[in-house]
Amino acid sequence: MGIRKLNTSPYHPQANGALERSHRPLSEYLRSFVREDGSNWDEWLCHAMHVHNNTVHAATKSTPTKVLFGFDMDLPTSLKGKTAPVYNTEDYAKIMEYQLQRTHALIRENLIAAKTKSKGFYDRGARHRVFKAGDKVMMKNQTRKNKFSPIWEGPYTVTAVVSPVNVKISIKGKEKVYHANLLKHFNCRNAKKFLRN
Repeated sequence: MGIRKLNTSPYHPQANGALERSHRPLSEYLRSFVREDGSNWDEWLCHAMHVHNNTVHAATKSTPTKVLFGFDMDLPTSLKGKTAPVYNTEDYAKIMEYQLQRTHALIRENLIAAKTKSKGFYDRGARHRVFKAGDKVMMKNQTRKNKFSPIWEGPYTVTAVVSPVNVKISIKGKEKVYHANLLKHFNCRNAKKFLRN
């Protein structure tokens, strides 16, 4: 089936973004039904998983059940439809293999389309920044203590351009290379705005 297993670090959710993203709708569902103190979330988990596994995913255009098993789960609403023909074991195995291959090919196409669309949304806000030696820059503060800490710190001076995306900056007499995505041009007029935003 071309499945590749990946291992991730424990207690490091950034290493497994896809799984963390799939947990979001589960927590949203549970938030709607659990007690205010959240003490009975485990009683609702099986219901939340059932809903999640039988809801069409926006990117794949299919349900997780169909992706995994090759068919949608029989729900009470399925009784309204036509009855499915009964197959013998050998036919069923071949049909299952065909359905899974066809489903995975279709989902692969849908995921590529969804990623392209998502990239387009991201790229609309992306800015190409060009720096040169001597420029004053503000650097994004990646070690903020809390939500109220300043997002930008500086200004610092660019001492050298290492590559189109990496520049060397002097901070307290020490030079270090940073990626251009962490920097913004600084001028006195927007200093307050930088520190606030």
